[in-house]
Amino acid sequence: MTRSFLLSGMDSNSGSLDLLQANEIECIQVINNDTIHIQLASPLNSDLFVSNTFGGAYNQLFNPITSNGGTTIEIGGLINQSQILWYFFYDPIDNSYSDTLSNIVLDVDVMNGGGIANLSWNQPFTDSFLNTADAYYSILREYPIGNWVEIDQIELGMNNYLDTITICSAFLNYKVEWVRNNFCSYVSNVKGDFFNNNTPPDIPEIIQISVDTTVGFTSISWQIPPQEDIQGYVIVQNINGFSVAIDTIWDPSINYYIDFNSDVSNESYAYGIAAFDTCINPNSNPPFFYISPPTALDDFQNSILLENEYFGCDQMNVLSWNTYTNWPEGVFEYELYVSIDGAPFQLLAQLTPNDTSYTHEDLIAFSNYCYLIKAIDLSQTRFSLSNILCQEIVYPGLPEVAYLATASVDSSNNVSLFFFVDSADEIEIEGFNIQAMYPGDNDYINIGFVPYLDQNTFEFIDENTPADNGMIWYRVQILDGCANDNFFSNEINTIYLNIVSDQENALNTLVWTEVLGREGEIETYMVYRVQEGGIIQLIYEAGSNEFFFQDNLSDDWTMDGGYCYYIEGIEADNPHANFPVSRSNESCKVIEPRIWIPNSFVIDGNPNTFYPVFAYANVSNYKMTILNRWSQIIYETSDIYSGWNGYYKGNQVPQGVYIYVIQLEDGLGKVIIETGSITVFSN
Repeated sequence: MTRSFLLSGMDSNSGSLDLLQANEIECIQVINNDTIHIQLASPLNSDLFVSNTFGGAYNQLFNPITSNGGTTIEIGGLINQSQILWYFFYDPIDNSYSDTLSNIVLDVDVMNGGGIANLSWNQPFTDSFLNTADAYYSILREYPIGNWVEIDQIELGMNNYLDTITICSAFLNYKVEWVRNNFCSYVSNVKGDFFNNNTPPDIPEIIQISVDTTVGFTSISWQIPPQEDIQGYVIVQNINGFSVAIDTIWDPSINYYIDFNSDVSNESYAYGIAAFDTCINPNSNPPFFYISPPTALDDFQNSILLENEYFGCDQMNVLSWNTYTNWPEGVFEYELYVSIDGAPFQLLAQLTPNDTSYTHEDLIAFSNYCYLIKAIDLSQTRFSLSNILCQEIVYPGLPEVAYLATASVDSSNNVSLFFFVDSADEIEIEGFNIQAMYPGDNDYINIGFVPYLDQNTFEFIDENTPADNGMIWYRVQILDGCANDNFFSNEINTIYLNIVSDQENALNTLVWTEVLGREGEIETYMVYRVQEGGIIQLIYEAGSNEFFFQDNLSDDWTMDGGYCYYIEGIEADNPHANFPVSRSNESCKVIEPRIWIPNSFVIDGNPNTFYPVFAYANVSNYKMTILNRWSQIIYETSDIYSGWNGYYKGNQVPQGVYIYVIQLEDGLGKVIIETGSITVFSN
């Protein structure tokens, strides 16, 4: 090592006959801020030189105070807290030198209003010595008085340290030690000042936001900041773009939190953490502890919400999730796990950080699939779990029973259909197409749609039916949730009634079609007649194999002659629904009116009145008019029991031929007009 110094009073002939080398300095320590304590590697046998600057004018110190057999040298009253002195030992016998080393002088400045202590000190060795130096600087702080604590260690070559104050208010002393391996330690002077903690704690670093699957709520874990005076934490949530404090933890040792208000199956939650210390901030309103602000909303970490769109017709789950944000090193991958019917979760897929969806196909019908997403950070030391999402795989099923119970024609020729489906839980029905095959058609056509409701029985009314033209076939096409249309109910028919009328014998012959397609047997066919005034009369009960009946009306000539009929098929033992009656169309026939009219009468003779006699006629709108040869009305009546007596205005009419006009209706309301002549004789 090269040195430049001035020697004073050196005796080149002094020294030991053993030719010992110059003493080596092990450490230099400042004692009580006014005494230098130099520890030697061997008893003193050399001259000691000192200078205020390295390479300056060095002066020899004569007769230093020694102890411990000459290995310890104390130099008092020579320095103050800011004085740096360089020392080396010289042995004039062998002309050898020790390393030139100095005491450590520490300076402490107050920064940030007393919240930071700025420590700076000199390097006690030269830069060339730095390459061979070992160990580190130790930073020590005294608090309370008499209690020195190492607060940090830094590398050699660094001569500055910032201590953020974590004590609310106190006078703090500092010192620096150069801790050398296998040697004693250099110790600086003690320097201090009055400080106060006005710095919030560090923002806690969130380890992960996850779903605690054991309880089903969002969990948060974080790293505890290094500040010793932390008193607790504030849990902050991003709610609609605002930072909202949702809870306070008054225990600095806790670093895990469960949000029991989280609905993890329906929402992703973003959180930040703030820490507060034990010192009161007088500038807050109201005064509160110094608290670290949570990170910006853009830096909040969030839970993962796993969602699913189920395609039952394809037996497929399309899973989707939001990305995990703001891990310091980002997401390494997502792992998708699946559990089938309660079995342990198994890895289903490993996905990239950019993946946010996965399609799971070829699912097993009527099984329960549960899924879980696990996000792993790039360091593969942190992970986040999503909510557990379960989906029952139920293929939209068709009913086991779809029964068209009856097709019944009402008096307006509308056909009412009643049908029944079973109510199994797995049924998923979109609705029903009502199909008919009308007379003359060769295939079914759609005539209406009935949406599915959560019920067993349904009704449809066919208002456009030609029920009086022939038998109609009906069936119901069931559409499942997958739009499959190849499932049909049974096919049933309407009862078609046709009548042939024998006018001469006043005999109506009824023929009807058999009821087919029911599961229950037809027990009987009820034959009803609808007569004048809407009177309904059961006139016959036919057996299950009878489709023919003759209604003899020859003794019923006083009626109006209009007869309507319908048939009811009564089904026995219907196993599915209580709709046992099927009604036919209403078919009508008329026995044409029969009128007997005399061709002459004698005034005041026998007979002496003129009137017709009727059978099977509707005389509610009866009218008879008598005209003379000049078409002059000489008599008119609407009373069937009143006849013309041959008088006009109180006088007998002249003997001769007169015209009559008789108006009435048949049994179905058809107007009938009979005209002719009658010869009137005078008595």
